Amino acid sequence: FENRVGFLTSARGAKTEMVLDAISRFHGDFSIGDLQEQCPNVGIDLMRRILRQERKAGRLEFLGLGPQARWRRK
Repeated sequence: FENRVGFLTSARGAKTEMVLDAISRFHGDFSIGDLQEQCPNVGIDLMRRILRQERKAGRLEFLGLGPQARWRRK
């Protein structure tokens, strides 16, 4: 049983890599909603955490506030 459980779970960090890959494919501005369409099986909290980390690292910039907020790769 323990061996089979390992086959069912995805590799650690797979969802993070999926979100980062989706971000790299955007040309121009994008919203969290756009990101959710590209990664429907990733939770919004993880997406927000990744976006914050990327902004802090200087790879993304945040444009605006609220539901119309947009992000842009630098």
